[in-house]
Amino acid sequence: MRQPPLFPDDDRPQTVYQLHQKDEAERASSTYFDGDTYEPGQDKFRLLTELQRVWVVMRDGQWHTLKGIASAVGGSEAGVSARLRDFRKARFGGHTVERDRVKGGLFVYCLIANGPLRCPGEPRPR
Repeated sequence: MRQPPLFPDDDRPQTVYQLHQKDEAERASSTYFDGDTYEPGQDKFRLLTELQRVWVVMRDGQWHTLKGIASAVGGSEAGVSARLRDFRKARFGGHTVERDRVKGGLFVYCLIANGPLRCPGEPRPR
């Protein structure tokens, strides 16, 4: 037997699945970073600041090591690596970050920006 609508005569979600989908979409549109340990109140400003600092270093289009970037921005190599992955995500602009092995486990990275750095929640440039 079919359940009657929760909210007849309006456009609100009618099923638990639709409610979940709406919640997921709203959360995704307002999420800057993600991960099990990410706490917006504690991490958002720090990570956005690091993202912008890495952007300033990388936007020159030159090849950089993680160590060099980390030294320039005052961060860790792990943090810089995560920010480079963030640049590739659509919510930050979907930029290209190329990687080239120099020797052994040493890599260099080059940002190919397809526009400005975007941050979720900010209006898109027109």
